[in-house]
Order: sequence, then structure tokens, then C-alpha cells
Amino acid sequence: MQTFKRILCSVLCFVLALGLVSAVICVPYLNSEMDVYMDRNERAELAGSLDTLYIGASQLEYGLNVLQADAATGTYGYNLSSVYQSMYGHKALLEKEISRNPVKHVVLEASYEVLSHDPNTDNAQGDSVVLARLDTLGEQAAYATTYMAVDRWADTWARYMERGITYYKNLVTGRDLQILIPEDKGFATHEANDLTVQDEATVYASEPGIVNAPFREENVGYFKDIVQICKDNNIELTVVVTPLSNAMLTRYAAADWDDFSANLQALCAECDVTCYDFNLLKDYHERFSDTWAYYDINHLSEAGATAFTEAYCEVRNAQVAGEDTSAFFYDSYAEALS
Repeated sequence: MQTFKRILCSVLCFVLALGLVSAVICVPYLNSEMDVYMDRNERAELAGSLDTLYIGASQLEYGLNVLQADAATGTYGYNLSSVYQSMYGHKALLEKEISRNPVKHVVLEASYEVLSHDPNTDNAQGDSVVLARLDTLGEQAAYATTYMAVDRWADTWARYMERGITYYKNLVTGRDLQILIPEDKGFATHEANDLTVQDEATVYASEPGIVNAPFREENVGYFKDIVQICKDNNIELTVVVTPLSNAMLTRYAAADWDDFSANLQALCAECDVTCYDFNLLKDYHERFSDTWAYYDINHLSEAGATAFTEAYCEVRNAQVAGEDTSAFFYDSYAEALS
């Protein structure tokens, strides 16, 4: 019995010590603005003022310039997108912001892989992002226990520990501890790379089936949850596919892209949601060039984001005016890539 008590006491002491060390390392980082997604304070300050929310993964985070969109459409929005953010993460953040803002329009990014992606593969980074953006311990605990598998708790903890140690290193060396730019309202930027001279194949290998993989049931379920949340709150929902580089589009067969497009359009039609695929813009090649519009094969550069935001706003303004927006787009990738 005494041995059991000693073991139990040792375990409890270890857990308490680990918790204390974790808190000392992680809490200062989590209360900082060292990463672009650490925007809890900024969003809290904007509460009550946002009428438009843009949400997706990194493609939209680096693709939609909110200030530009505000000026062109007469709205006041925020970009809630972030790297590896899952459909469930989108849902959690949307519920939070809709509850405290007079939201009239949500723009949801559903580019390739978003609905077919297995959240258990590399979404620990996405989980760490969403948890850091939720305001209260209760919200974070609900997210972790409802959505995250136990093995992802350890991955997320390890990620926070690594970033926390980096925070202290930056503090000691005098490096900038604020990467977030609050004035950009969630929009982040990438420098441009010339993909025509850069061997991007060494960075992103072609994976057969990645484009036209079937949508995962759980992702579709969360997508439909978002649709219902918007309907319940009388919010218009628009789905967008952000433009990919020509290098990316031509890496796969047009038929594969059309399979993806057909699946997405069918889902949106089922949910009575408008969907715009900006890879199908008739003037895609005039608006976007692989020499300057992209950071890598599937992320826009700052200049590319300006071009995409301009295109989105033109389509959005035409939609609001009741005009036929189909004139902006080809009907298929086969036609667009021919």
C-alpha cells in the first residue's frame, strides 16, 4: 500500500511539475502576437462591427485582402482563415464571431483538398491555431474534447512548447515579438516567386488522386453545419475556390479538376449555396501570372491577392446588383485549360 501511495504521489508531482513548466513556457506565447493568427484581442475589439466574414485555410488567408474588399464592396469584414484550419475549426470560429457581430455575409473557401482532407493527418497545426484563437478556457476545452483525438492533444502541446521556447529566444535576442498586423484584419501576405524558373516540383510532389479524391463524410457534415448556422442567423453564404497557379492546374488532368468541380457544385446546389471557382475565370491568364501572382504553386503572393480580391469584388458587386455572374466564368476546367 505504501508503495502504491509513493507511486501515486510521484505521478501527481510529475503531472503538476509538467503543468507548471508548460504554463510558464506556453502562456506568454499564447498571450502574444508572435504568429499571424494570434488575433483574439483584435477580434474582441472589433466585436459588434463586422458584417462580413471570410474563412478558409491558408489559400484564403493569403488570398483575400480585407481592406481592399471593404473599400470595393462597402462592407466591413474580417479574414478568419488560417493554415490547416479544418471545417470544424471554421465552424467553431464562425459560431464565435456570429454570436457577437451583425454578420450578413460569410465567404467560405472550399478549394481542392478542403473537403477530401483527412483531419487526422496533419491537422495538429490547424488545431493549435484554432485553440489559440478561441477566447476562453471553456471554449478551448470544448473544442479539444469534441473534435480532437487524444493523440492530437500531445501534438498540439508539443507545438505550443516549441513556439513558447521560440518566444523566449526572441525575447532574449531582441527579435520582434509581434508578427501580427492588426490593421490587416486577418489578411497575411507572401512575397512573390517566379514559378516559371523555380522548380516547385521539389516542394510539392504530384500526388495522383489528390484533386478528385472523394469528399470525406465528416467534412461534408461540418460544411452542412456551417450552411445551417448561416441559415438560422439569416446570413448569406458564398463558397469560393481561390485561384491556383497555372503550374498547379496543369500538373493534373482537366478531367480530375472537373471531377472536383462537379462534386463541389453538386454539394453547393444541394445546400442552396452559391459557389464561384476563380480558376474558371475567363480572364484568368490576364489577371494572374506564374511570374508574380504566387508564392508557391497553390498560394497567392501579395500582388496575386490584390488581383484575386479585385476579381472577387467585381463578381460580388455584380451578384448584389442582380446581374448574371455566369458570364465571368467558363463552365469547366476542360474549357478553361484548353
